[in-house]
Order: sequence, then structure tokens, then C-alpha cells
Amino acid sequence: MKKKNPFGELVLQAASMHRGMLKDDGRLNTAELARYYRRKEHPVPQETLWRNVNGKTKPSENTIEATSQVFGIPKELLRGEPVPTEITDLLGRYTMRTVLIAQKLERLPKDVFHNIIEQIERATDREEQLHKALRLSNNVESIDKHRR
Repeated sequence: MKKKNPFGELVLQAASMHRGMLKDDGRLNTAELARYYRRKEHPVPQETLWRNVNGKTKPSENTIEATSQVFGIPKELLRGEPVPTEITDLLGRYTMRTVLIAQKLERLPKDVFHNIIEQIERATDREEQLHKALRLSNNVESIDKHRR
């Protein structure tokens, strides 16, 4: 049985929000992750991130601090410690990725926040229209976006 690695799981979820952080096979691109940490002014060596994410070594307090600053993940979660019930309930309903996006949205100015919400609504409306057209028509076929 594989040992749980809360640090690795949380970093993978947080990093998956960013383009280029995951390889084609779904594994974490630790080189890009290390560059991201550096851009956010909390450098951690790629080798350290790889060992921590893959459960080879336990993350140091400095790495936990840097990860918390870079992604906004509570340090207690990164350490695998018990967290308040409200956080546990929230993570029971939503993925860490969704919670991190919500945190970023909450920090935006009101007008920017509303613009992003409108973009999300337009995208979901467009997807619903596409699915409806596919269901109702025998001569409409979906084109795989990855083959374009």
C-alpha cells in the first residue's frame, strides 16, 4: 500500500491550475514548478521539490513556508496536521484547486472579479449550447480540441 503524501497531493492539485506545470502524462513538471517558485520569489531547488512531491523526503519547514506563500495552501495541510473542521468540510465539497481559485478571486478588485465571473458564465453557456446541439442533431459531430 502506498504511503499518503499530503504535501505532494496538494502541490499537484495547486500546480495543475497553471499551464505547463503538468506533463502530457499528468505527472508534475518539477522544472517548471521550481521556475514558478523562483518567479514568486520563494526559490526551492527542483531536486528538493521532486523528492518532496514524490514522498522520497519530508519537506523542510522552509519548503512548507515557500509552498504556502506561492500557492496559498495552509501550512497545517502541507504538514499533514489536523485542520479546523471548516477547512475539512470545505475540502470535502471542493478540490483544493477550486478553493485556491476562489481565494485568488476574492483578492481581486470588484470590477476584475465581475469580468472573470462573466467570462466563466460565457464559457459554460457555450459548452451547454454545444452539448445541446450535439444531442439534438444527427449530423453534428464534435471535433476533438487536441487534434486541431
